[in-house]
This record gives sequence, C-alpha cells and structure tokens, in this order.
Amino acid sequence: MLWFFKRESFWDWLFIGLGIVTVIISLVILLKKLSKKRKEDLVKNINILGLKDDVNNFINRAGNNKDNYAWKHIDYSFNTDKMKVFVKVLKEKGLKIKNQADLEYILKFFIDNKEENIIKGGFSFDKHEFSSLSGMEFENLLVKLFESIDYMYVKIIFGKYYYD
Repeated sequence: MLWFFKRESFWDWLFIGLGIVTVIISLVILLKKLSKKRKEDLVKNINILGLKDDVNNFINRAGNNKDNYAWKHIDYSFNTDKMKVFVKVLKEKGLKIKNQADLEYILKFFIDNKEENIIKGGFSFDKHEFSSLSGMEFENLLVKLFESIDYMYVKIIFGKYYYD
C-alpha cells in the first residue's frame, strides 16, 4: 500500500524491516553456534570428569528399551524417564548439563563413536591364539564379542582395579 501512496516512506520501512530481519537471523545463527560449542564442551567435560564409563554403561544398560515412546538413535532406544534420572546423576557428579536435549547430544556422540569404532575395526578373520593375549586384551576381545551380539557389559571399579 505504501508503494502506491508514499514511496519515500515505503523505502524507509523496507530498509528498517530488512535490518530487523537481518538482526534476527544473525542472532539465531549466533545462538546455534554457542549452543553447539556448549554441547561439544559437555563431551570434553565428560572425559575430564571421568564420566565416560558412566555414559557407556548407561548406553549398554538402558539403550535397549522396546517402548514406542522412547528416544531412538540408530539401534538404541532409551526410556525418557531413565534419561531424566541420568541427567540428574550427571549433574550430581559435576557435569553442567541443562536438560534432556544435552543428554541426547551426548548419547548421539558416544553411540556414533561406538558404531564408527566397530566399523573401523573391520571384520577381519585373522587367527590369534588366546594364550598370547594379556588379561586386558582378552577382556577387550570379550567386550567386542558381546557388543557385536548386542549383549551389554558394565565396567565395575574396585579401588585401584577395575573389572569389566
């Protein structure tokens, strides 16, 4: 309408509108970058705080939910109530996690790494003698075997020693 009645006023309003849209788009992009950086920092803090085993144990124990309303990623599905409890546990252990969306990012990261390592490990059929393996190498072999057939394992730590 302004185009037909007041062309000078039309250009003023057009530039003001474009400026507002540009500012809004810039803010959205900035907020997304900050959010992604914060989530990447969460993964780094998990490693720093030594919570990597806790996350992997949660994936192995709670990642096989058959509920239709579960959160899903690849072949894993998680009950949202268990996820809320795990968020609370991570907060108590010192991780600055805000909500379930942060946990979803963390779980995606760890599940993707797990699947990538399985695929990168290849499917070789080299023959090895079990007697040549150390105790830790043998346990790692068992972990890979059980994970490949969708069994779960839990790493248990006692004093200076840990057991899978």
